[in-house]
Amino acid sequence: MAELSSATLALVRGTTTSAGAIRFLHAGNHDGQGQLQAGSGVLVDPVADFTKLYLTQAATLHVHWGGPTAGVNENELDSVGGDTNAGVYEIVEVLGKSKLKISPLPKQTGSQTYSIGRQSYYRFKVANCEFFCCDTRTNREMHDTKHPEQPGLSMLGQRQKKWLLDGMKSSDADFLFVVSSVNFMVPHVGGGKVRTTNKDDAWTVFFDEREQLIREWDKLGKRVCVLTGDLHNSFVIKITDRVWEFASGPHNSNNHWASDEGGRPATGKFKYGPRECDIRWSTFFRTDIPRDQLQHPSYCVVQINNVFNNPKQVGDERWVAFERPQVIFQYFNGRTGRLRYAEALPAIK
Repeated sequence: MAELSSATLALVRGTTTSAGAIRFLHAGNHDGQGQLQAGSGVLVDPVADFTKLYLTQAATLHVHWGGPTAGVNENELDSVGGDTNAGVYEIVEVLGKSKLKISPLPKQTGSQTYSIGRQSYYRFKVANCEFFCCDTRTNREMHDTKHPEQPGLSMLGQRQKKWLLDGMKSSDADFLFVVSSVNFMVPHVGGGKVRTTNKDDAWTVFFDEREQLIREWDKLGKRVCVLTGDLHNSFVIKITDRVWEFASGPHNSNNHWASDEGGRPATGKFKYGPRECDIRWSTFFRTDIPRDQLQHPSYCVVQINNVFNNPKQVGDERWVAFERPQVIFQYFNGRTGRLRYAEALPAIK
């Protein structure tokens, strides 16, 4: 984690009244210590002023890893534990200037540095397209690859999920785009040095919440396009007639083998979990290719066709609206610029 800005450090220390600094609290390390007691849901920092904290903007509280290996990016350290209380906590309530009620309960009495993040999801609209950019890290609960179907397990958290679904239901856009930093239908279950036996950051370990979203999106009667990344391949997936996933990448990293992605096919039916989907196209690499030769970048260009030129004379312009606008996803070879695949979807009217 990076150091806090001076404005944020001053905020945590209670030495600023800047509404902007308070409202946009950044995650990171600071010099303060939180006092924790085993079995008690109260964090105490005598020099902080939590009454200046905007709970509507604040996200989760991180108790830091601690120790000499904190922040060291080495595979062999993945199984080495940090501070017993290190982890992510919900801020339940401000109990006063120096006290926060947190959940779950700390396991051990002691003192450790902590930081408070901010909510990082947002939406914006361009013409007849609305984009909902999700935060898939801040509020996620711990998954279990052996039990990805756990009911109630959430990646988004209840506040963000309500914001997402309410916003999409009220939108008057023809095309709804949901932006997720992790993939929706294809798992990441390998990839060179596997860092942990519980590895999979994607929606494929949050089946219950993923299915909730798909069902609600399918009811909207609109075209819903889920824009994803993380896996080092590109693919186009038809989830339902209305809901599609479009993944783009990688731009600079090596590709993954198909075995790193649940043994999926290059195209065709694929089922990982409760729902079958249709992979319309993908970049695909067999396991006999050396990993250092998996260097095939891709990129995607999205085009919206709302109008077409219908001139009375050659060279003139007269723009006419399509009765059914289209969104076109075009995938290109990152080295040559040649078109690899395109998928066009009309608006649902």
